[in-house]
Amino acid sequence: MIEAHTWEPRRKHSDILTTHDMIAGTRRKFFNKKLTVIIIWVLAVLLLICIYTPANTWRVGGKDNSTRANTRKEDEEKGEDDVRDDGEKDDEPQQQAVDVNHKDPTQHAGVHQKSQHNSSPAFKEVNPSQNQAQGGVKIERNKKSAEDVGTRFNVLLLSSMGRSGSSFVGGLLRSQPGVFYFFEPLHRLGNSGLITPQTAIQELQGIFTCNISDVLLKGFRKEPKFTIRHNYIHTCGKDCFKPKQLNQACRSEPIRVVKTIRTRLSWLLPLLNDSSSRVKVIHLVRDPRGALISAWKIKWTISSSVSCCDIRKDLYSGKDILQVFPNRYLAVRYEDLCSDPWGMARLIFNFLGYQTLPPSTVAFVKSYTSHGNPERTFGIKRNTHSMQQKWRGDITEAELKKIETTCNSTIIDIGFNLFHNLDAARNLSLPLYIDSKTNQFFPNSTVH
Repeated sequence: MIEAHTWEPRRKHSDILTTHDMIAGTRRKFFNKKLTVIIIWVLAVLLLICIYTPANTWRVGGKDNSTRANTRKEDEEKGEDDVRDDGEKDDEPQQQAVDVNHKDPTQHAGVHQKSQHNSSPAFKEVNPSQNQAQGGVKIERNKKSAEDVGTRFNVLLLSSMGRSGSSFVGGLLRSQPGVFYFFEPLHRLGNSGLITPQTAIQELQGIFTCNISDVLLKGFRKEPKFTIRHNYIHTCGKDCFKPKQLNQACRSEPIRVVKTIRTRLSWLLPLLNDSSSRVKVIHLVRDPRGALISAWKIKWTISSSVSCCDIRKDLYSGKDILQVFPNRYLAVRYEDLCSDPWGMARLIFNFLGYQTLPPSTVAFVKSYTSHGNPERTFGIKRNTHSMQQKWRGDITEAELKKIETTCNSTIIDIGFNLFHNLDAARNLSLPLYIDSKTNQFFPNSTVH
């Protein structure tokens, strides 16, 4: 009887598992299991971080408040040189809490003259006499920012010429919560001779609507920390000036502030007529004798006749704008700001719609107006009282005659006296302001 045998293929030598193969396989399984456990632990830790990290840490800009303060402090220590514009360094302090028991050193001065400008509908109008009766700056720790109340607006700080304190006023405006600040965004266009009324308004409209043009972005890339004054610039890495990222960061704040000395007021009508711009204009003017002496001191090539012509044209345009847009235009004299920084700060922020100065703005005024080095050419820390008429001790006879000859009508229109000779200019008992002329165009907080 023949037995049936089941045929089995002969196994190759390579198919036979050796002891070495079995050990290697066991090691791989152990390694894969360990790697899986590590991945699970990492994901769990990341999940816990996301759950327990405050929401504001994940904003565009990416740092919490303490880190933001440290970053801005580092900016101050670096000392960015803004000599290419109006020669005033941007070294504003970080926003900080203020002792609510602190009393304003000018609290008894109050606001003696009410501004003719009304507040925007989104805010309650402030009666300055109420602040006077209550004494000084009223500080509310729970004061809501524009972002909290759902209000978004833009501010254009326009100075008729450089060396007029625009960097200081820009720092004052930047001190309010929720600001994305653009410092001289048109300066490269101006230096290249490419600014026209149409291009200026087109670029400003792009900034105010957070649709920044490629032309401006090209200039921003060449000087990364010159124009963008926001924590975003320190956290954006290599993507700072990609349109999508920068525009998103711009939209993350409820307020955009642009400071410029390269735009004329007569150009602004299309911007003011465009409802999407939601812009308020602060027009800063300084006695041309002080501004020109400051500019010539740092070797600027600047013409007294051209500068004063620009100032006077802006004054005329400002009066026209005030008639049509009384709630969106404010003229400010540098000298009034030096004379009473607290009162003028209240007036400016009242114009913007605030009932009281934000605590961060109170801290700014305290820190940046009571002391400073007058010999430091590029900086905004100043003893403002000493700076108001400093030019009267610096000007020469020839400079005085040249400026007062070419700028006499402009000086008078601003509301200042002519001195005609050096002895009169040096005599500080002779008043700077024209007492007999009430200048309603410049609302001020003090009686001179």
